[in-house]
Amino acid sequence: MSASADIEILYELSLAIGEGTEPEPMLRRFLVEMQRLLGGVGAAVLHVQQQEQRNEDTPQGITAVPDTLTRTACYATFWDQWSARDLYESLSRNPDELPLIWQHEECTLHAFRLPGFGILLFLAGHEASPMSQRMQHAFVPLVRRLANAANACIHRAQMRHQTQRFELARESAGIGVWEWDLCSGQLVWDFQMRQLCGVANDAFGGTFSDWRTRIHPDDIEPTLRTLDRLAKEADYGEIEFRILRPDSDVRHLRKQATLVRSPTGEVLRMVGVCTDITADRQAESDLERARDLAERANRGRSQFISAMGNRIHDPMQTILKMAELALDTELTSTQRGYLDRLKASGETLLALLDDLLDVAHIDTGELQIQSIPFNLAIMVAETLEPLAIRAENKGLTFVADLPEDQPQFHVGDPGRIRQVLTSLCATAIDLSMHGEIRIQLASRPNRVAAEDDIQIAVIANGIDIQCSDLRQLLAVLAPTRTAHTPLHPIDAEFGLTMAARLIEHLGGHLRLDAKPEGVKIFYVNLSLPRTEPPEIPLGIRQSWQGRRALIVDDNALNRRTLAYWLDDWGFSTRESGNGRSALQLARTAEPSYDVILLDSILPGMDAYDLTRQLSEEGLIGQAKIILISASATRGEAQRCREAGIDAFLTKPTPPCQIRDLLTRLLESGESKTRPTLLTRHDLKEQRSRLRILLVESKELDRKLAQSLLAQWGHSVTSVGDEAIAIERFAPMTFDLVMIDLEMHDANGIDTIRRLREKEDGMDFTPIIGMSADTLANDPIRFLEAGMDDIIAKPIQADALEERVLRLIEDRKKRNGSGRSDHDGAH
Repeated sequence: MSASADIEILYELSLAIGEGTEPEPMLRRFLVEMQRLLGGVGAAVLHVQQQEQRNEDTPQGITAVPDTLTRTACYATFWDQWSARDLYESLSRNPDELPLIWQHEECTLHAFRLPGFGILLFLAGHEASPMSQRMQHAFVPLVRRLANAANACIHRAQMRHQTQRFELARESAGIGVWEWDLCSGQLVWDFQMRQLCGVANDAFGGTFSDWRTRIHPDDIEPTLRTLDRLAKEADYGEIEFRILRPDSDVRHLRKQATLVRSPTGEVLRMVGVCTDITADRQAESDLERARDLAERANRGRSQFISAMGNRIHDPMQTILKMAELALDTELTSTQRGYLDRLKASGETLLALLDDLLDVAHIDTGELQIQSIPFNLAIMVAETLEPLAIRAENKGLTFVADLPEDQPQFHVGDPGRIRQVLTSLCATAIDLSMHGEIRIQLASRPNRVAAEDDIQIAVIANGIDIQCSDLRQLLAVLAPTRTAHTPLHPIDAEFGLTMAARLIEHLGGHLRLDAKPEGVKIFYVNLSLPRTEPPEIPLGIRQSWQGRRALIVDDNALNRRTLAYWLDDWGFSTRESGNGRSALQLARTAEPSYDVILLDSILPGMDAYDLTRQLSEEGLIGQAKIILISASATRGEAQRCREAGIDAFLTKPTPPCQIRDLLTRLLESGESKTRPTLLTRHDLKEQRSRLRILLVESKELDRKLAQSLLAQWGHSVTSVGDEAIAIERFAPMTFDLVMIDLEMHDANGIDTIRRLREKEDGMDFTPIIGMSADTLANDPIRFLEAGMDDIIAKPIQADALEERVLRLIEDRKKRNGSGRSDHDGAH
């Protein structure tokens, strides 16, 4: 075949390639022309790249001519020797991209590589000669063009398919497409965009005003401002606005825009999409309304609980105080048992009520946090004392690791911290079935502020509950109490949740660390500002700088608590856990101790034997011996006298009682040969008596305060309203006035002022205000009106006693003698 004939064939084959959108028709057209022009018996195109993606070995043709080609013996025999991948790779290695020519008794097969696409096969009859070298070389550019055309067809088909998928997805999602040409002012909306705005094709003019007139009147200015901001500052942004559709329906739309700028930064076009978010905004609105309703209902419930709880709380406190007063009288064992159970049940109920009130106050945002100076170590030690007894009654070991070098005074809310610590320890005791509970207190100075970072750890190794953190533990406790968890009126899950919420209000946090060996550690972390000890008059706290004290008690927590108090009062203290080590400390003491405090029951050598041994060795000297017993048994006072013990107290012993006792023993100047044994009853009898005017509108509170004051030997005149109080009051008639600041139909400030007016410049009478809410009733206002002090209700005996003792000491200073002018009258 001549060269001109070859050129004519190649030209006609190139025309057969042409432009197409589908690969199969174009390739089939090419194969038909190739078979006609070259006189072949068959031809085929394989898409090898597609087969590689499907990991197939059997050749799959896109098209073949004739359709029966794949069933011929020549075609089948060829593929018995080759795989499509191997053939494609072999052709890739041929020089000049020439074809592979394979001869069979029935045909001659030419295999060309279509770069990046597949293989072209051309079969000539067995009598035909193979394609000439000139024709083979001339065919290489043609098959390249064929491969490019086939790939282009496939790509166009894929793009068309992707476009169709995008259009379907866009229509399903309700996405409208828009374009705004700022140069020409033309605005283009697609069909979906017009659907969103409810605009018919003939009603849309393609200008900015077509959009602006459909924006809700209240949203026009904000929307235009956002557009201006985007044009000045951004290349992409979002705009949310409402539209008014022709049917008066209001829809919420969100437009997303991309800005096309010129090289100088001028905005040329804005292109973007638009979606209808009306359903989202409606759902948000419904959710907000539901949340508001729930919050109002929750607030109403909390307010109801708070109101009812407060009405129950005060009478309950009074009942408990009355029970305490009754327990301090002569009772039979049966009567004492009844009152003990009454008091214990009442305290449990009151604790639950306090927690419920705190929950209500947190929910209503009314939880009040104090900020007062307090001694953290003493507060922790005092809190742990009753908890230690509770743990020991359950058979648990209770250990308190309280450092001696703990910073003394901080500013915070000791009551709330005590509440959190009590809740955590009570929960650990309730959930522990065995083992030990250990409380650790640590602090370190904060490098940034003048405060300390405090950490309290409650460690329990007997809680058999699988959990890794606080959330998991709460989840286990919430649904039900397991059979092995002790039932307690204050639910463990509630107590832990309450503790976590309280500590958050104090600026700290609570977490649980569960160790692999089964140890559970509750960590309380918070920061407290440091402060100097408050200046307290001598009558409130005696100071015994340079005095030495020995504390002997086998309970480490009791020893540490006493040591904190005595250290705070200026003593230099030593501690011992048994009689023999105490004896050794006394032998080596230089100088000797001024006071020795003994627990009645000591391992190896009890308090009486220890006292006798100290006396026999001449180690007592001028030291005062104080015995503190868990309970007073018949004949114990006589044993104390015989052993030479100076004072006898029963637990619990509040610090004011020990301080008062030390004052009597160390400041009296009496000799060691004094034969009497000092008890708490003697302390009360030896105090100065006061004439007190008690003004209280609530009968139970009035009876409680009157009983406490009378028990301490004071003369009490009690009245129930302001008018009678002002009528009864006269200058120098009473030593103290106690007045309820929240009386019905009376203003506490006005009452105090009227009492001061009656004094008319004569020697003033101290006035103590009583309030159920000392935080809400600003003490400054009452102090400015003439009040001397304020005390919280329900009245705590220790707090009231401390206030009264302070006034007694003040009177002593004013009168210059140890007794008041009218002590003998009472």
